[in-house]
Amino acid sequence: MSIGLPRRGISCPSRLLYKVWMVVFPPALDVRQSIAAAAEITILFSGMAGSALGASVANATAIGESISEGLVGTANQIFQFAQRVRVNKQYAVALALRIQDFAVVVTEATITAGKSNSIDPTLRDALGSFQRVLDQAQAELQRLQGRTYFVQMLHREGDAVVLQRLSERVNDSFNVLKLRFTIDTIGQVTGLNDAYDVAAASVTVADNMPVHTARIPPPPQRFFGRAQELRAIVNSITHGNQAFIAVLGGPGIGKTSLATAALHEPGIAKQYGPRRFFVACDAAEGFSSFLLAVCSVFGIEDTDVQTAKRELQFRMAAARCLVVLDNFESVWEPLPGREKAEELLCFLGSIQSVSLIVTMRGLQLPQGLAWTAPRLPPLSPLDDDAARQLFQSISDVSNDDKHLSTLLGYLGNSPLAVTLMACLAQFDPLDYLLVQWAERKTAMLKRNHGTDRLTSLGISIELSISSARMQSNPDALVMLSLLSLLPQGVEEEDISLWVTSPPFGAIASAQSLVSVLRQTALVQRSPVDRIHVLAPIRAFMLLHYPPNDNYISPLCAHYFAVTDLVVDDKSIHRSPEALPLVLSELDNLYSVIAYGLEHLVAVEAAVKAAVSMMHVQLGTGFGTAELLPSALSVARAHSLDTLAAEMLLQWAYLAGSGILPGDPRQLSQEAEILYRKAGDAKGIIDTSLFSLRYLEIYEALDRCKSVATQAGELQDFSRLMSANNILAAINRALGRMNDARLHLGRVLEACNALPHRAPGDLGIVTFRIAHFDADAGDVVTAAAKIREAIPLLEAGLATRTLGAAQRCLADLLLAQGDARSAVELLKSARVHHRRVESRVEELLTLHDLATAYLAVGNEAAAVATLREAQQLPPNPAERSGAWMRLSCVLAQARLELWRGDLSASHVNVLMVLTAIRHDVRGWTGSPYESLAYKDATAFDVLGQVQHADAELQDSVISFITAVVLYRSIHKQRSIVASLVSLAQVLDDRAAENLLHAVMLPLLRFAFRPMLGHALLHSARIAKRQGEPHIARHRAMSALMHLRATENMRGCDEVKAFLEEMLA
Repeated sequence: MSIGLPRRGISCPSRLLYKVWMVVFPPALDVRQSIAAAAEITILFSGMAGSALGASVANATAIGESISEGLVGTANQIFQFAQRVRVNKQYAVALALRIQDFAVVVTEATITAGKSNSIDPTLRDALGSFQRVLDQAQAELQRLQGRTYFVQMLHREGDAVVLQRLSERVNDSFNVLKLRFTIDTIGQVTGLNDAYDVAAASVTVADNMPVHTARIPPPPQRFFGRAQELRAIVNSITHGNQAFIAVLGGPGIGKTSLATAALHEPGIAKQYGPRRFFVACDAAEGFSSFLLAVCSVFGIEDTDVQTAKRELQFRMAAARCLVVLDNFESVWEPLPGREKAEELLCFLGSIQSVSLIVTMRGLQLPQGLAWTAPRLPPLSPLDDDAARQLFQSISDVSNDDKHLSTLLGYLGNSPLAVTLMACLAQFDPLDYLLVQWAERKTAMLKRNHGTDRLTSLGISIELSISSARMQSNPDALVMLSLLSLLPQGVEEEDISLWVTSPPFGAIASAQSLVSVLRQTALVQRSPVDRIHVLAPIRAFMLLHYPPNDNYISPLCAHYFAVTDLVVDDKSIHRSPEALPLVLSELDNLYSVIAYGLEHLVAVEAAVKAAVSMMHVQLGTGFGTAELLPSALSVARAHSLDTLAAEMLLQWAYLAGSGILPGDPRQLSQEAEILYRKAGDAKGIIDTSLFSLRYLEIYEALDRCKSVATQAGELQDFSRLMSANNILAAINRALGRMNDARLHLGRVLEACNALPHRAPGDLGIVTFRIAHFDADAGDVVTAAAKIREAIPLLEAGLATRTLGAAQRCLADLLLAQGDARSAVELLKSARVHHRRVESRVEELLTLHDLATAYLAVGNEAAAVATLREAQQLPPNPAERSGAWMRLSCVLAQARLELWRGDLSASHVNVLMVLTAIRHDVRGWTGSPYESLAYKDATAFDVLGQVQHADAELQDSVISFITAVVLYRSIHKQRSIVASLVSLAQVLDDRAAENLLHAVMLPLLRFAFRPMLGHALLHSARIAKRQGEPHIARHRAMSALMHLRATENMRGCDEVKAFLEEMLA
C-alpha cells in the first residue's frame, strides 16, 4: 500500500522534515516501511529528542562538515547566477530552487548518516558525485548569466535544452544518492521497533484499507510547446472539487504526453499525492476488460461487475483521486460497447471525490459527463520553435543546419513524427533523412520494434483510419485520400466543385464525409477556416491509400482549369482578378499538377497547367521551378511539341539567371526548332528575343527592330512590348537616351492596346519609365510616376517589381531629405523581396534602410539592420553569395565612415575595389551595369574617407573616377552627388565653378540636404575671399535646407561656421 506524508499523527516539526520525508522516502514505500521511516526521522529530527540528538548532530557535523558546507554553498551560488539569467530565466530559477531543496535534504540526511560517527565510503562517493554535478550546473549557469542579452536571445533555444539536460543530470545524480541513503537507513530500522510502535499508533492512513501500488507513467522527458494547455488542465483540476477534462486530437499529436505531464505537475501532485492513477484503455478489449483494467489499478480483483463497481466506488470515495483514462476511444469507439463505456464513465464521474482526464482520438466527446468548462481545444501541431526544440533535444542537431526547417515542414510539427525523426537523426545526417523521406515517407518513422502507436507513426495513423466510424463510412477514406493532395487544405464549400460530377454521385455527401473525418481528427479546420490534413497523415495516405484514378480526375480537372484563368498566350493577361485566387492556392496547385504528371492524369491538361504555373512564377516571383523537369519529360514523351518548346524557353531564362542548370543558348535553340516544326510564329519571336543577348550590340539592335516589326504585323502587343523594352535597353547602353525614351513610350502604347490589360503590366511599364527618368535626372517626374505605379503593381501582385519600385522611390526621397518616409518604404520593400525570396534585392534594401536610419540619427537601428543583412542567407538559386558579401563589406564601410572610424572604412573600401578587379567575370548574376555601379559607389565612399582624412589629392582622383564610372552607366543623379563631393576637395576657384554648375540640377532634383552642403562649402569659399555678407547669406540658406530635412549633423556644421564668423 502506498501512502503520502501523514497530515496528522507523526509529528512533523519543520518544513525541512516534510521535504526530507517526501524526497528520501517517496510514496513507493509500503506502510510498514513508511511508518518505520517516519518514526526514525521524527526521533532524529524532533527538537524534543534532547541531548542524544544534540550529540548525534555534533558528531555528524564533525564528519560531514566539508560536504554539507560545499553543497549548500554551491546551491546558493547557483541560485544567484540563475537570478541574473535574462532569457530562459524561469527555467534557470526553477533548476536553482530544485537544487537548493536537494542540497538542504542531502545536508540534513548527511547528519542522519553521521550519527554513528562515520559515513559509509559508497555514500561518501555518491555525495562527491552529486557535488560534481552541482559544480557543473554552477559553471554552466555562470556562463549563461555572463552573456549579453542579445547573445542569450540568439541562443535561447539551445540554452533551454542545456538547462533541461542539467536538470536531468541533477535528478539522476540525486536519485543515486537517495538510493544510498535509503540502503543505509534500512539497516537501522530494525533497532527502532519501540519508536515504530509509538509512531504507528498515531498514524492515520487516509483510506484505512489496502490501496494497490499502482504506478503512473514517468513524466515525459522532453515536453515542449504545451504550456498553455497544461496550465488550463492544472487550473481546472486544482480549483474546485471535481473536474472532467477531455484531451482530444489526431494521431501522434501528444495527447498521452500532455495527460502524463499533468499528472506530475507540482500543484496536482501536492493536492492528490499517491491518489493519481493511469488507466491504459487501449489494453482493454470491450467493456468488461475495461472495467477490470480500472479495478486493477485500485487492487480490486473481483470479476463480478456489480461487486467490482461497489468496491471501486467505496475505495474511490475514501479520498480525492485523479484518474487518467488514456486512449478512451479504444473502448468507446465500437458501437456495440459504446453505451456501456459511457455508462461506466458516468459512474466514475458520479463519485464526487473523482476527477477525470480522458484522452481520445478525434473530436467527438462521449455523452453523459458534464465536461468542465472552458473545454480544452483539440490539440494542434507544435509551433515552429517548440518543434525545433523537441527535435534538437533528442538529436543534438545544430540550430544552423540548413535542412532542419525543411524536414520539420515535411513532418508538420507533429510531436510523434518529430520525435521519431529526431531519433533517426541521432545516427544519420539530415540531408540523408530528406532523401529517405522522399522515398519512404512515414514508413521510416518508427523506433525500436515499431509495433505500437508510440513507436510507429504508421501504426498510430492506421488506428484512426481503422476506427469504427471510418469503417462504417468507407467513402470517408476516399475523401481523405483526395484531401491529402491539398497541403493548404480547402474551404468546405469548394469541395462540392469537384464532387458533384460522376463518379461521386454514388457516394455520400461531401459534408457528411468531412464530418466523419473531423470526428476522428484525421482532418482539422485550420485557423483560416479550411479543411486541412496534417502533413504526416497526408504523406501516409499518399503512400498507402493513393487516390483512385476514377475519383482523382474531377479534382485534377478543377485545379487545372484554375490555371487557365490567369495565363493567355504565354503571358499573365487573361482575367487578372483571378491571379490572387491562383496565388492563394499555389501549394495545392503544385501538388495536384505534380500528381497528375506522375500518374498521367489528363496528360495534356496537366502539362499545360505546369506551363501556366511557370509563367506565374516568372511573371510574379511566386512559386518555384520544381514542376519544369517532370512536365518537360512528359511533354516530350507524348509529342506535345509546342508545350515542350515553351518549357525549354522557360528553362533557358531560368538557366540564364542561374536558377536552373543548363546552357541557355542551347535550350533556346531547341525551343526554336520545335516552334518551327509546329509553325508557331509567336514562339519563334520569343526565341528570337531571347537569343539577342548572344549577339553583338549593333547586330542585336537590327535584329530586335525586325522582331518588333513582326510582332506589330501580328498585332501581338505583348511581344511588341517585349521588343521595345529590349530596344530601349540597347539604345541606353549605346548612350542614345532619346531613342531609349522613345521605345519606352512605345512599350506604354502597346500595353494600353492589350485586349486584357493587367494592372501589373501597366505598373511595370510605368515604373520602368520612371526609373529611366530618375537616372536621366528628371527626379520630380520620376517620383510622381513611381507613386502612380505602386498601386498598379499592388493590384497586379507584381511583388518583385513592387519592392524595386518602393526601394527606388525611397532612394529619391532620401536624397531629397525625407528620410522618415524612406524608412517606411524600405521596410515594406524588404517584406516584398523576402516574400519572393529575392535575397540580393532584400540585402540591398537592408543596406539602404541602414543608410536611412543613419540619416534620421538612429545609429542603433542602422547597426542592427546591417547585422541582419550580414546574417541573411543567400538564395542558392540566385548564385549570389559572393556578390552579397561584397555589398555587405561596402555597407559596413559606409557605417564606419559615418562613425568616424576612417581606418576601418578605408580598409573595407579597398577590399571591395580589390575584389571587383580580381575577377569581374566571376560575379555570377551581376550584369556590367550593376558591377559598374558598385565600383563607382566604392570610389565615391573612398573619396569621402580620403577627404575626411585630409588626403585631398587622393580624394580628387577617387571622386573623378566615380564620376566617370557613373557616367558610363548614365546615372545622372549619382554624377551630380559625386561632383558636389569633388567640389569640396578642389581649390576655391575650381570648386566655385563646379558648385555653380551643379546648383541648378540640385534645385531641379530637390536634393535639399546635398544642396545645403553645397551652399555651406560655397559660404566657406566666400568667407576665405573676404565676402562675409555673401558667406553669411549662403550659410543661412544652407541651414534652412538642412533644418527642413532634419539633417542635424549638417545643421551643427552650419552653426559652427556661423559662430566662427562671429568670433
